[in-house]
Amino acid sequence: MSPQLKEKLKPNENTESAEVKVEMLCVINPETALNATTLAIECSRATVKIMEELQKDKWRKLYEDWTKYGKSVNVYQTDGALHLYHLQEKLLHDGHLSYLAEVPNPHSPDLLLPVVLCILTRTNDVRKIYPRLSKVN
Repeated sequence: MSPQLKEKLKPNENTESAEVKVEMLCVINPETALNATTLAIECSRATVKIMEELQKDKWRKLYEDWTKYGKSVNVYQTDGALHLYHLQEKLLHDGHLSYLAEVPNPHSPDLLLPVVLCILTRTNDVRKIYPRLSKVN
């Protein structure tokens, strides 16, 4: 194990355990969701897309660790100022597995609106990734 990883896993006064949890989350943007049904459908679709990615060898260990923690899916909401594209770009840069679900804009069907960003990541608190999120469930 690398010294950097050992340092990250070392317990400190603020944490009870050095374990790094694997969490799946759906970050929703209620401003672009047309209604609750659309939001639920897009959350499901994004989760399915992540599950398809997890079948690839590249993500096998992440999937196994997520399974070990009970396969929880948590929902977070943006504060309205957060752009899901920006968050996805940051997550991809940091090596997180993510999928962005988009729906056609009702006023201009050629344009897509980001509704849900589904992420599978190793973290004890997803707000460390992006602090401007509030937990829904």
